[in-house]
Amino acid sequence: MKTLINAVKSALQGAAALSYVTDTNIVIIPDEDLLPVDIGFPAIGLKDGAVGWERGSTDNFDNRYNVDVIIYVLLSAGETPIIGQVSPKIYGTLDIRDNILSVLDDNTLSISGIIENIVIAEQMSELMGNDDLLLLKKKMTYQYLYLHN
Repeated sequence: MKTLINAVKSALQGAAALSYVTDTNIVIIPDEDLLPVDIGFPAIGLKDGAVGWERGSTDNFDNRYNVDVIIYVLLSAGETPIIGQVSPKIYGTLDIRDNILSVLDDNTLSISGIIENIVIAEQMSELMGNDDLLLLKKKMTYQYLYLHN
C-alpha cells in the first residue's frame, strides 16, 4: 500500500492536467475530514483504503487495494464550487474530478504486478468545515488489482 499511495501522489503531482493544484496541496491524509493546517485550495487528499484478498484459479493470490482520492475546494456562492467558472478561471469539484480521471484511469503507475485499476465508487460533493472555513469535498475510490504469482 505504501508504494501504491506514494505512486498515486507522484502521478497527480506530476500531471500537467492538474498544474493548478500545487504539489504541496496533494497530500496523504489520516482522515478525509482532517487536513493539514497549512494546506491551500484546491487540494487533493489521498487516503489508504481497504485491501481485499482473493485466491486465484491457480493458487495465486490477488489483492485489491483501494485508494481514496478526495477533492477539496473552498465553498463560495452559487454553483461555482461544483461546476467551476470560466472567467476568472475557478476549478470546481467536477473539473478537478475530470482531470484526476485523465491522469489515473488505466494507469498502473509502473508498479510491477498491478494489472488494472478502476474507479469503484464516487460520492456526491459534500459540505465540510466549521464557521471559520467551509469546504466542498468529493471522494473517488480507485481500486488497483495486484497479481501475486
